[in-house]
Amino acid sequence: DKSPTVMATDDGIAGLPHVASAFSSTLGSKVVTYDQYEEERNPKRRREPYWLQALSIIISIITIIFAIYLVLRLCGDGDGGPTWFNVYDTKYDKDFTEVKDDGTQYFRGGHEYHRPYGWKRRALNVLGRYENDKWLGEPGPRVGSSQGEWPVSYHGTNVNASGHIAREGYDLSKGKHFKYGVGIYSTPSIHVAAKYAPVFEEKGRRYRIVFQNRVNPKNLKVVESDMGDGEYWVQPRQEFMRPYGICIQRC
Repeated sequence: DKSPTVMATDDGIAGLPHVASAFSSTLGSKVVTYDQYEEERNPKRRREPYWLQALSIIISIITIIFAIYLVLRLCGDGDGGPTWFNVYDTKYDKDFTEVKDDGTQYFRGGHEYHRPYGWKRRALNVLGRYENDKWLGEPGPRVGSSQGEWPVSYHGTNVNASGHIAREGYDLSKGKHFKYGVGIYSTPSIHVAAKYAPVFEEKGRRYRIVFQNRVNPKNLKVVESDMGDGEYWVQPRQEFMRPYGICIQRC
């Protein structure tokens, strides 16, 4: 059919009521809906089935509820709840808000570990999530690295993304700007990561959150920031940067 296509609206054609049939019969064109018009203009664009649209909406609602629950737990409320919401492992929590840096150097995975002084760290429930737990190193207080563990980094993000990251890990497809190459970005300094953590309010108080991660060092790209704020770590494989804690700071 080589005839021109006319987009029809609820009011007729291009906003002119009651002329659709006359216009069609006069010019020999076909009258279509907006969706049909878009499909003809771009054959690759097709409407998703209604069941898939509904499923997407349900997943979005669950993600929002999960993020709210996560924030309530972080801010000291919302204890308990269904077990499938329990992403925390409280026995590994550590409050660094009153801990001072005494100059001691700590190492994890062969890299210096900069402890999150001034922040409260909530541990995520990650034991047994992956093929083994060696990437976490030996449990308990220590200064040096242990065999097979991965170094520690920090990733600042907005609170809306926290639920998905805590539950599923990082998603490389959501990245938009890759200044130093494609990958998941983090930094060994929580102070640098905090620059990328927007402040949010909960019950009249202001907070920001930063994820604490372990990063596989084998294919890790380390770059010096051109802004003079230290190192940035770029991990090209999303499964090789694993969040294991959420640090929260009251502003």
